[in-house]
Parts: sequence; C-alpha cells; structure tokens
Amino acid sequence: LVFPDEAARARAAERLLARAATVESVLGRPVLWEEAAQAFIAAFGDTLDLDLQPLDLTHAEKDRSEELVKNKYTHPQWTERATGFKAEG
Repeated sequence: LVFPDEAARARAAERLLARAATVESVLGRPVLWEEAAQAFIAAFGDTLDLDLQPLDLTHAEKDRSEELVKNKYTHPQWTERATGFKAEG
C-alpha cells in the first residue's frame, strides 16, 4: 500500500488493528504453518466440494519456480514494489 506520509500509514495501521485479529489471538495459541495449511486445504475442499490431493511439481514447474526466485522475488525492486519496504544495507 502507498500512503502520502507516515502519519497516514500509522492511521491506517491503527484502523486495521482495531478491526483485525490474528489466528493466534483468536485461538489463544500459536498456529504452525502446516496446521494452517491443512485447515485451508480442508476448508477449500469442503466449500468447493473438491477432493484436493498433493502432487509433485512437474519438472517445468520446478524450473519456473527456481527462475522466479532467482530472477524476480529475491531482487529489491520486486520486494520494494510489492511492500513499499526499503531494505537497509
């Protein structure tokens, strides 16, 4: 998100925190990535009446994901564009 200044960013953060909750705060305990992933899989399957099964990526999919990590997602231009965050260093 882009904000005109830090004060606007802070106000937006306050509004979000006033209306949002984390899974951890609702459940009263930390939730591991795998548990959350399984919950999403079950919910999508139930809601869309699907039997979702894990599959291995094809060779082409693996190659493409490695290419994206190497040439796109690890570069500051992508990260800064997507988050507005500027890494120090």
